[in-house]
Amino acid sequence: MIRAIIILFLSGFFLPASSQDFSLINEQLSLSDSLKHREHIRIYKSHGGSDKITIFEMFNNQNSWATFFYEYDPNYESRSKKNILNSKNHPDYIFQNFLRSYALEIPNQEKIEWKMKIRDSIVYWPITIDGVKREKFWDDKRSILSYGHDNYIVQINYLENFNQVFYYAPYASREWYPEVDELIYFCEILDIVKSEFGIWKE
Repeated sequence: MIRAIIILFLSGFFLPASSQDFSLINEQLSLSDSLKHREHIRIYKSHGGSDKITIFEMFNNQNSWATFFYEYDPNYESRSKKNILNSKNHPDYIFQNFLRSYALEIPNQEKIEWKMKIRDSIVYWPITIDGVKREKFWDDKRSILSYGHDNYIVQINYLENFNQVFYYAPYASREWYPEVDELIYFCEILDIVKSEFGIWKE
């Protein structure tokens, strides 16, 4: 039997779980609901403690790269902003680094939650069945899942391949589970954006 102790950090606004739920956000920012280009990445970030959402987008349109940063906050009259971003390195080099960090292969965080458990010792817990006491041992696993904080959805299109993944509090989760490859690679994708474009530095 598994005993799960789940610590929840409930703060901020959660991003929608399916691409269909992006429609309102995309409409406010004049974004398409799907990725139109053969080399195209979009990252949605919800900022813990607020309703603010920011979006990084980068795509190659007929050998011409474009990169934008969108800000959306429903609490302000001027709800949305759009800025052009410049990178330190060539955009194609950056995009290949996203692919190198397994952006196309990485699964949703919910699919790796079985890895996000702390294995403790086998515990003795006697039980009674039909009035007969029996000896029983259980493995005792504990989960520490960090919900809230800053949450991210990555959508990426490359040639004929597409992937979309949702990660909640990836940096906090990586601190708890530094051996989980998927968390390492997801944070690596975010770090590429931060170092190349100077956004999300907070």
